[in-house]
Amino acid sequence: MALDSLTVDETAEIKRVVDAGEVVLEEIDTLKEGLKDTVENLAKELDIKPVVINKAIKLAYKDKMDNAIENAQQEMSDVEVVLHAAGRM
Repeated sequence: MALDSLTVDETAEIKRVVDAGEVVLEEIDTLKEGLKDTVENLAKELDIKPVVINKAIKLAYKDKMDNAIENAQQEMSDVEVVLHAAGRM
């Protein structure tokens, strides 16, 4: 599909998505700034570098995401066992 031949509905949908995306990105920026301030205040209070807290946050998030992937893989494995037992694989 060529962008120069968009319908009125397609143009409206693009505008809606771009507008929504802009709002989401503004919210992300606001949340990141709030987290930055929180981390800096806690680091000052504990007399440590903010980078230490930020690394802990990133590692905790990464671990959470890795566990989500592992859980999904285990569920898929379980589904395969059930399908095999049912003679569907």
